[in-house]
Amino acid sequence: MTCSHSFRMRSCIVAIALCSMAALAGIIAGCSCDNKGNARPLMEQADAYFYGSGPEGMDKIKAAEIYRQLADSGNTDAMVKLGRMYCMESCGVDHDYKQAAQLFSDAGAAGNSEALWELGCLYEYGDSVKLDTEKAFTLYKKAADKGNSVALYYLGCCYEDGIGTKADETLKTQYFDKAFKKLKAESAKPDEIRWYKLGNCYFYGYGTQPNHKEAIRWWRKAADRGYSMAQYYIGLCYAQGDGIEKDLGEAMRWWLLAAAQGNEFAQYDIGRLYADGEGVERNIGEAIRWWRMAAEKGNAEAQNSLGVCYEKGEGVPQSDDEAIKWWRLAAEQGHTTARHYMGLCYEQGIGVIPDLKQARAWYRLAGE
Repeated sequence: MTCSHSFRMRSCIVAIALCSMAALAGIIAGCSCDNKGNARPLMEQADAYFYGSGPEGMDKIKAAEIYRQLADSGNTDAMVKLGRMYCMESCGVDHDYKQAAQLFSDAGAAGNSEALWELGCLYEYGDSVKLDTEKAFTLYKKAADKGNSVALYYLGCCYEDGIGTKADETLKTQYFDKAFKKLKAESAKPDEIRWYKLGNCYFYGYGTQPNHKEAIRWWRKAADRGYSMAQYYIGLCYAQGDGIEKDLGEAMRWWLLAAAQGNEFAQYDIGRLYADGEGVERNIGEAIRWWRMAAEKGNAEAQNSLGVCYEKGEGVPQSDDEAIKWWRLAAEQGHTTARHYMGLCYEQGIGVIPDLKQARAWYRLAGE
């Protein structure tokens, strides 16, 4: 499960809607912006702009401006929220994992548990930082030790899949049990990330019995707050008729919402629908357009599919060089079919000099 990578003065009474950003800076300068609630009205105003829940509607640029002002004054919750915006596309700031990593690092150093697991996700997937699953595990553990429910969930994932540590069924169960109980206890508070994780618990049976209808209920709550992975999974359930009546039109609708935020999984599956002519008229050119978006984000399924298109000359000019380029990218991520294709390329000299030793190595990897 990817990480789906992810959102977050009592003494000061301000009319934020009437203030310019210069005035806002003055307000913040005159108030203590620690994490004890003094900046709460400003955070609430920024949240209202982010989610579109206020009278002025959604304005993520304004949300980012307020989060940035608060972050610059040392508010670690604002650092986390701004960092999350940098992790997303078309979200009020330029997509920039390096900026996100710096914000998460600064907030994490100040003890913010949300920042710690967010930074862990960047290390797990190598987004702007050197991939380091052991460091990711350490950061998840630090956040979990502070009682963070999402970090407890990620530790369960680590022990399930051996991410940064040895797989351990007993510890996996313990952490998922803790995560589920805490996520459930926190579920009354609006939080799309925790609602999404709670949905995952119900879907996969982490800490509870599997219940796909309940999973969809929590995913829908997260999706309605704009969480792209929840939108993606609702689309997947509609596409498969899993826990809900099959409806490819609804699947496409939810995937388009997720894809607009840069969700690579939705982009790949939209391409697949166009390639197969499922729920839409078959259009290989449109399929390739969506697959390329996902492939450029590192999606192995999309990379493999592009390789096939280039090898066949379907929807694009035939090119063995392009085919092997995309297959290699997918194969290096462990994609079994792409590894098999790499073996064929080296065996038959497709886009490369024939090399039976390399062919056998790729076939062996494909069979693992």
